[in-house]
Amino acid sequence: MSSVVFEKVEYQDLNSIVYERIKQKFIDNEFVPGEKLDVARLSESLDVSRTPVVNALKELAQNGFVTICPRSATYVRVHTREEIENIFDFREVMEGLVVHKIIGYLDVARLEVLRDRLTVLQKRGTPDRGMLGEYLDTEMELHEYMLRLCPRIISGKLENLVDLTKRLRKLHLQYLLEVKGVVGLADTEIQIHIDLANALLAGDAKAAERYVRKDIHDTRNGVLEDFEAIEHFARKKF
Repeated sequence: MSSVVFEKVEYQDLNSIVYERIKQKFIDNEFVPGEKLDVARLSESLDVSRTPVVNALKELAQNGFVTICPRSATYVRVHTREEIENIFDFREVMEGLVVHKIIGYLDVARLEVLRDRLTVLQKRGTPDRGMLGEYLDTEMELHEYMLRLCPRIISGKLENLVDLTKRLRKLHLQYLLEVKGVVGLADTEIQIHIDLANALLAGDAKAAERYVRKDIHDTRNGVLEDFEAIEHFARKKF
């Protein structure tokens, strides 16, 4: 009996690992919207059998990353401008509410580490590609830490919304830096997350809600303003 249980847990873990690895390929723009996905090629690149890949693609379809056409193929989902707008709008409202629910359960030491990492990055000034990656990782760690303090039935859905915006968020910052030549990103993008961390550390839920909502709202507006240009930029990089 014990060996059967162990094999089941191991199988479920493999499905989760494959799901996360394929999802990261979407976030990193290794696939582009509308691209046809080949199960055999994915299986080979991940060094796994077809089964966990098929299972991962089914879950990715449920979570809005791919579209599965029966008896045809699986494609990277093409999100419309309206869908992206709605995802950001729901994130803004829900994450603003989350702040009030978690304010008494925060790990002060962990928040201080995240704030201090952001402060160090800000002092480095205008970001380059490497710094941009460090900033995005730290920013997402802060957002995801807050969400994971919620019950799993809620946090899982909210984390999926965040995941659906990561690709465009990452591409937009690269676009602003490399194409538009925008300066001062450290003063705006990083500062608002420092302010958010400080508000959380101070136990000021109203201020924290204001910062998190402004962050998501401003990101939404920027992404929508440059939506077509970002996708063109993404295909050039692909």
